[in-house]
Amino acid sequence: MLWFHSSVTLLLLLALGLGYAGLPRRRVIETMTLLVVVLPVLSLGLELVVPVQLRIGGTLAGLHDSWHAYILSFPLTVAWVAGIMVQTILLIRRWDRVKRLIATSSPLPNDSVSMIASCLGQSEDSIRRHFKISRFIKTPLVLPGMTSVVILPGDWDSWPMRLRMGALRHEWHHFRHHDAVWNVWMSMFQAVLWFHPLAWLSVKTWTDACEIQADMAAIGTNDPADYAQDLLGIAKLQPFALTGATCFLGSSRGGLHRRIQSLLSVRRRGNVAMPLILKLTGPLLIFAFALMCAWMGTRDTTHKRDEAMIRLSAEAFPADL
Repeated sequence: MLWFHSSVTLLLLLALGLGYAGLPRRRVIETMTLLVVVLPVLSLGLELVVPVQLRIGGTLAGLHDSWHAYILSFPLTVAWVAGIMVQTILLIRRWDRVKRLIATSSPLPNDSVSMIASCLGQSEDSIRRHFKISRFIKTPLVLPGMTSVVILPGDWDSWPMRLRMGALRHEWHHFRHHDAVWNVWMSMFQAVLWFHPLAWLSVKTWTDACEIQADMAAIGTNDPADYAQDLLGIAKLQPFALTGATCFLGSSRGGLHRRIQSLLSVRRRGNVAMPLILKLTGPLLIFAFALMCAWMGTRDTTHKRDEAMIRLSAEAFPADL
């Protein structure tokens, strides 16, 4: 258990550090969350190929076999499972609200279908399948399911054209990159590691990174300052509390501030290409850290086999005869 929590901390710290170093922040965090889940399996796989002499788990044998360690781990395990149950209930409630919102939404009018298809360069059949309209929301949302759905507000047709174009490109970027489905995964990851501050920080950083990427896609050839102004106008339409209650992907007030800062910084510096060496170094570093953490979890069972042989070969005490 100590090995796993230490490894989770190292991997999440690396994910946050590489994200701020210039790598695609959301992809780094997604990769790390997947590696954290498969870390025990990877450690067991290394036990099949790593020689016993190279395993370091034996140095922690005293800690693992200590009776005091079991006494301490039992209440911690109970608290962890109880926290997972609470987080799961909250997640199920959010999912139920999402399903009800999808069920109560309506198909788009034909004129809206034609406009959206022209804006996004998609067929009208595709727009009819993936877009719906609802009077229960104030801003567009992308909701997860077997197939993600873009929900538009009921007063969508009354929005200014520039505002509609930017919002469509923003939500379509979320749709194409499966952000709503990934957000379900990130919510489950956060529910399991509810006690870990870095898990919450990673999910928050991932959400902001997804929103910033969608903002960049929504700008197109327009002025980032104009889109930032539109973003403020859209944010005023819907309270943040409602966003968190009805959808899986949203942005806090602090996240909105960072999004606008990113938009204005793009205007000042332009798009900077990332060096190839950084693109290659990041994945290699992630893989190396994951292997190191998995190797730390390999178990040295030599001392256990030797102890078992000694017990079998020992002479019985008279009281046992």
